[in-house]
Amino acid sequence: MRGRRGVLGLALAMTLLGLVSPAMAQVGDEALTVRGKTGDGREHTLTLDEIRKMPRSSLSTHTPWYDGATTFEGVLARDLLKVVGVKGDTLTISALDDYSVDVPVSDLTKYDVIVAYRIDGKDLTVETKGPLFLIYPFDANPGIATEAYFSRCIWQIAKIEIK
Repeated sequence: MRGRRGVLGLALAMTLLGLVSPAMAQVGDEALTVRGKTGDGREHTLTLDEIRKMPRSSLSTHTPWYDGATTFEGVLARDLLKVVGVKGDTLTISALDDYSVDVPVSDLTKYDVIVAYRIDGKDLTVETKGPLFLIYPFDANPGIATEAYFSRCIWQIAKIEIK
């Protein structure tokens, strides 16, 4: 099986050559890997289809990355992590390019943080910061519209390590 970078590179090259549409330039079926202190101690792999079948949530908020308010649609992060069971205090969330951030699990209960897969009614693709993007409800909680919380918003999510 090809690594994520190989699949991502192939999809991007095919998109640039016009062999597939940008919407098809997604990561394969395995969209998210969750490991570490899970309820059963095992690694879990969730497909994008499985994530989309979870209860849907949306929020409209201003961010530093877009002009005006943007509507994000996805699943509440706390609901997504209930599926695997969270036994730790910190999430290390990694992107497709191996960039990572630490997010306190307490943020997920305090705020309606979303793991988004749609933006303004369109599916997120690798080219549009997808397929998964962690986003905080900044407009609903103006006190968190700070660099500390902006830095926790990570796009192109591929892995979550529960610590």
